[in-house]
Amino acid sequence: MQVLRRGKYVAFPEAHPTAIETIERIDVPLGQPVEVTGRIKAADTVNYLFQAQSYDILAVSLSASSKCCAFNVYSPNERDPIYDGWADGPDWGDTLHRDGEFRIELYMGFKAERGEEASFTLRIERPID
Repeated sequence: MQVLRRGKYVAFPEAHPTAIETIERIDVPLGQPVEVTGRIKAADTVNYLFQAQSYDILAVSLSASSKCCAFNVYSPNERDPIYDGWADGPDWGDTLHRDGEFRIELYMGFKAERGEEASFTLRIERPID
């Protein structure tokens, strides 16, 4: 796990200068679901990076102790998410349209000012057709 100063992925690091951004590379093998668990504090961000191929199916689901915890999914080298969990909910699945390193960004929504914490389980799967 790599802990970086805020700003590598987050668009407005100045809004929370003490926030921590964690970046972790994970392996998500075809046909073998992966579950990552942990805790997140408001204003912090956890990013999970993994390799996937075009036409892979990706399924992601989030279970968290706070309804303010959400995730976004990003295609390789893209700034805008292909999935916005805050708007669309804790479960997502779709066919990928690029090869490369995908990113799942886990964060707590609008509770960032309250200093809240949440425990979470993120399930990531690339099922075999």
